[in-house]
Amino acid sequence: MTAPSSCCSSVSTATYFPSSRAAARSAPPEISRRSRIVDGERLPGFEALTRVGLEPIRLQAKEGLSLINGTQFMAAFGALGLVRARRLARVADLACAQSLEALQGSSTSFLPQIHALRPLRGQGDSAANVLTLLEGSAINEAHRWCDQVQDAYSLRCAPQVHGASRDLLAYGEATVGTELNAATDNPLVLVEDGLLVSNGNFHGQPLAFALDTLAKGNSGARDGTVELLLECLDRDVLPIVPSRGSVGASGDLAPLAQLAIELLAGVQGVEFLAPLQPGIGVRATREFVRSLSSRLRDDRQLSGDIEAVAEAVRSGGLVEAVEAGIGELR
Repeated sequence: MTAPSSCCSSVSTATYFPSSRAAARSAPPEISRRSRIVDGERLPGFEALTRVGLEPIRLQAKEGLSLINGTQFMAAFGALGLVRARRLARVADLACAQSLEALQGSSTSFLPQIHALRPLRGQGDSAANVLTLLEGSAINEAHRWCDQVQDAYSLRCAPQVHGASRDLLAYGEATVGTELNAATDNPLVLVEDGLLVSNGNFHGQPLAFALDTLAKGNSGARDGTVELLLECLDRDVLPIVPSRGSVGASGDLAPLAQLAIELLAGVQGVEFLAPLQPGIGVRATREFVRSLSSRLRDDRQLSGDIEAVAEAVRSGGLVEAVEAGIGELR
């Protein structure tokens, strides 16, 4: 087996790994020569250690690289972020279906024939979820032949908007999934070739792009729908809704709070259409949300309700409860 050249080896037993990276600059004094302040006096690293009765740590093979390379942490955070993002994607479909019922919107825009003509995976999956959630809806059936020409964009274009986010998540999943099962060490042992080679598989750029994409995919999926629900006061669909001061403006809210507010407003809207009942999936959504927030009969502070629903979104409790009744969503 070929040994690595000493000039390119990253292995060192020194007490300090020279690097301009922020990780190296922030290393604790036990492994860094950076000066430290002791009792108000700035001292060289080793002298500072001696002053407080500590000894320097001598790094062994690969320990310095492990301390300055954050690629494994990026992959771990990416995996956790993707699990939570997938939950948000499903909750966005739950919120959409419920808002569609509350606003007496049409399910036509979610027909599979439409999305087969623009066969983007995420778009088709989102539309299929909404139709599943609307199954058995007496509300939808009651206005099947209404003369309203088109629904608002936030309803009619939901599969396209949600789908675009889903497709970004799919890119992130492919990258992070590959990373979790990859060899990113340096050097690498190529057993079949009998080689020990220096390489750059440890670099985090692929994950950085995936994480940036993940953040973009989680932003703005349900913009506008809360405002539309509140404006239904003018259509006498929601005679009692929280005042705008109680819930704040929806446009600048984080995805969790935004979804929580839409779910709360949608539940209220659906209940004002009784005795007509929503689809079985929307019904399960409403029952779960109502287990966390009682029906609003007078204006009151809703911050606690929003936090409770947002936590159920984040933890997956809402999706789990709905899927227990209708089966797994896409």
